[in-house]
Amino acid sequence: MKIKQHGLVYLGIIALFIVFALLLIALVGREILGFDLGGEETGLQLMDRDRWEELDRGTQGETDAPADCLFIYDNDADGEVYKGIMEPMLDQMRVAYRDVRSDAFVEADLEGCRTAVICTTDLSRFGEGILHILDWIQDGGRLFFAEVSDSGSFMSMISRNIGIVSMSQEPVQVSGFTFTKPFMIGSDREYRFSDPYDSSYELILSDDCEVYLESADERKIPLVWRKALGEGTVVVSNLGYMEKNLWGVYAACYSLLEEAFAWPVINGSAFFLDDFPGPVSNAVDQRIMEEYGLDVKKFFSQVWWRDMQALAKEYDLKYTAALIEDYTEDVTAPFDSNGLDTTAFRNYGMGVLSLGGEIGYHGYNHMPLALEDFDFQHLEGDFVPWSGMGDMEAGLKELHSFCAGLYPNVLIQTYVPPAGILSPEGRRMIAEKFPGIRIIAGTYVPDGISFVQDFDVSPDGIVNVPRVVSGYEMEDFGYLSAFSELNFHYVQSHYQHPFDVLAGGQGQRRSWSDMKEQFGGYLDWIYDSAPGLRSMTATELAAAVQRYDALTVEQTCEADRLVLELGNFADEAWLLVRLNGREPGAVEGGSLEAVLEGLYLLEAQSGRVEIELQ
Repeated sequence: MKIKQHGLVYLGIIALFIVFALLLIALVGREILGFDLGGEETGLQLMDRDRWEELDRGTQGETDAPADCLFIYDNDADGEVYKGIMEPMLDQMRVAYRDVRSDAFVEADLEGCRTAVICTTDLSRFGEGILHILDWIQDGGRLFFAEVSDSGSFMSMISRNIGIVSMSQEPVQVSGFTFTKPFMIGSDREYRFSDPYDSSYELILSDDCEVYLESADERKIPLVWRKALGEGTVVVSNLGYMEKNLWGVYAACYSLLEEAFAWPVINGSAFFLDDFPGPVSNAVDQRIMEEYGLDVKKFFSQVWWRDMQALAKEYDLKYTAALIEDYTEDVTAPFDSNGLDTTAFRNYGMGVLSLGGEIGYHGYNHMPLALEDFDFQHLEGDFVPWSGMGDMEAGLKELHSFCAGLYPNVLIQTYVPPAGILSPEGRRMIAEKFPGIRIIAGTYVPDGISFVQDFDVSPDGIVNVPRVVSGYEMEDFGYLSAFSELNFHYVQSHYQHPFDVLAGGQGQRRSWSDMKEQFGGYLDWIYDSAPGLRSMTATELAAAVQRYDALTVEQTCEADRLVLELGNFADEAWLLVRLNGREPGAVEGGSLEAVLEGLYLLEAQSGRVEIELQ
């Protein structure tokens, strides 16, 4: 009997010891290493491929049937550029449109259209057809003049009708713009072009023009304005830039045409950490040593990562950490982990997960998935092409095995191409050999050889979640691109390289403390400008992109209400709603949040939403 009692006592002591040890591990992990054990899967979930394929996405955008909008462009090289910018914008705003060349336009093309968009540099191609467009506006049509044409005789013929009293003979350089009316998200600051050129005409407008944008200099050249013409409306852009990172500006211009207009958005914010976790050496960086007295490895663990954790908690950020296994230039199988110390990999990764973030794939090494015939252009000496398709596959298999050993039972679905580069062969290999990869995060704005994407779903079911801006020190181009995407997709997508803080990195002009302050300023601006913007991992953002990309929108603006019929409504849908001269009343089927005067974020809660207009 006593022996049994002693055994029970010993078992009790052992059990208490085990519980104490587990609590201690959890405490150490949480307080020192930055992670918690366990946790449930939360957040928006990806639709599986079968469910996605069952959706009837219908025909949005260009159509041969009667359409709401007529898009008119020139049949030349400039016209193709304009078409490549404006038509995808209309597609993504769910505007049903037909297109026609300016030299083929006839009056009958406008039948049934509420709106029209003109992109032309030579109005003479219309001939007398331009007068038919003016008559159509006077009768209630609504025209977005996306490009001010040259000052020839045809421009003189219509200029007063679109508000222009006088204009310069040639365009002049405008380096940036500012707002006279806060009609866009983030309109409390100035935006500058990184490579300005002669793009805009100096103008004097009639007093009945409502100016929204003007040049950010003493000339204050009108850049966007609206004018009533008879029963209709004209909105004119004098920016002269047709680039993808201005989609948000042109979408906002289009939204000024009608009393009420809605377009679908994503509503999500994601932050990618490229090359993290990754191998970190004990090397000495002169600037880090001078500022902190630490080698590189200790700086990242004791300073940088703690600061990144603090930022995540302060701003509710969810990091997607794109892991790189090694920096070897080996591109010929077989591959292995080369005896790497995995302690830092595991601790950093678990720290990311504990903050609500996720792990993604970056690469076995930092060599983009491209073969010997790939044109690396000016980066030819920076990368080694892979020896063959089998070697690329073997490299990604090694990375998958490495991650599975580090983070058992952690689902990894995101691939971030090294240096933003991914060849067609590499893309095909991922789709065919790695069905578990559901998301690819390339780049959004074209910049040479990068893998460029829109926010959408590819035919093979892979979700495209591009990174829009990068770095700790946001410069003119970054702020302009981020501003545009808040206004177009209500989305923020940023990536950073931890090594940018080192003397040889992209941020080598400033100390980490300065860069952290700059980055914090960007975060302040993002979340102050966009109320209700949701923090997300790459997977959660991809799930939101699926719902956005599948959504069809039919809208009817009646005298007293805006009615939205939303096809493929699943568990959520988000839209931006512009009201021009009207106020919202009761909402059925959703809820509105004011973003700024005249612009609202709509959370749809059913496939039909009615917004009372007052």
